[in-house]
Amino acid sequence: MPTLESFDGTRDPLDHLETYKAFIYLQAVPDKIMCRAFPTTLKGWAHLWFNKLKPDSIENFEELSKQFIGHFIAGQRYRRPATHLLNVKQQKGEPLRDYISHFNTKMLQVKEMDDKVALTAFMGGLQTSKFLFSLSKEASTSMTELMVRARKHMNAEDAMNAQKNKDDEAKRLDKKRLASSTREERESKYKKFSNSQADRSSRRPVSPGRYNNYTPLNTSVEQVFLQI
Repeated sequence: MPTLESFDGTRDPLDHLETYKAFIYLQAVPDKIMCRAFPTTLKGWAHLWFNKLKPDSIENFEELSKQFIGHFIAGQRYRRPATHLLNVKQQKGEPLRDYISHFNTKMLQVKEMDDKVALTAFMGGLQTSKFLFSLSKEASTSMTELMVRARKHMNAEDAMNAQKNKDDEAKRLDKKRLASSTREERESKYKKFSNSQADRSSRRPVSPGRYNNYTPLNTSVEQVFLQI
């Protein structure tokens, strides 16, 4: 028996049932075994519900499936019509990758998918862009083909953005180097000017002061004081 997440009654019973059948069909087991193996995928309230079924009340797996869905129908997700996709719009500035992810999520909620409606809704929700121009010029015939083209466009966008970031970084480094070089030049010129001024000051002759030279005395200082 393949590993299967147990159902506790709080999730979509249809999802669990379809997943169980996909797993069990690979084993090519008879209908009775499908019925007996089914409770092994249940737990909690769901397992309690199975144990309360009346003995011999289930004739085949189809009957078991109907009772299972009928009992846990409240947990089943509401399936929307394909026209619901017409409400999905790409927001201004929203990357194509995010729009596709949002659109695919909404597609999972559609009950019966119609490729034509999905194609129309997808293109109608796109913002004006080179990708929309490409789709308008050469329309895709299926969602699979459209997604392949979208993947190529996104890869090209990623490559261009990477190159743009690389160029911007190179410009930033060049600007930084230029600013650094200009600052070093200013500092070098200032240093040369300062050295030149200092050198010029050291070579300038000293002007003789007013009282630097005195006439030699022809008598003693004591005699001069006595005369004064």
